[in-house]
Amino acid sequence: MTGEVKVGFKSQIRILVDGTRTIITEERQVINQFKEHFEDLLNRPSIGHDLNPSEDCLTAEIDIDASKYKEIENLIKRLKNNKATGENSIVTELLKKGGTILVSKITEVIKTVWKTETISEEWKTAIICPIFKKGNPTKTENYKGISLLDT
Repeated sequence: MTGEVKVGFKSQIRILVDGTRTIITEERQVINQFKEHFEDLLNRPSIGHDLNPSEDCLTAEIDIDASKYKEIENLIKRLKNNKATGENSIVTELLKKGGTILVSKITEVIKTVWKTETISEEWKTAIICPIFKKGNPTKTENYKGISLLDT
């Protein structure tokens, strides 16, 4: 997580209490309080974090053939319209209008991801939106985060 806050973000939460029980109302402080909260949640060590993936995991060779092209084409057709975009601001309607050329390019990208077993850094970015669960709305621990990912 880079710790950057998206330009233009407007916090809908107006009042929070920080770790020292101080009431904060300034927008930048509220944003930073949520940033710290979600960084703490997302950067906890995972169970088995000391495992070496190259030694402990086996992968199968995957070949994306013409039938996978059709599968990708069908998945794009089934994407829902009028949904929030991720960091790249690409709407699903654009993907649907891209036709066979775009489906071919997306298939190539998926082949590369499968082959190299890596994804680009941009795909690791999400916009995290705090959603109030229950309890005291001035405490960040009473919020869950939903991630808006690129389409």
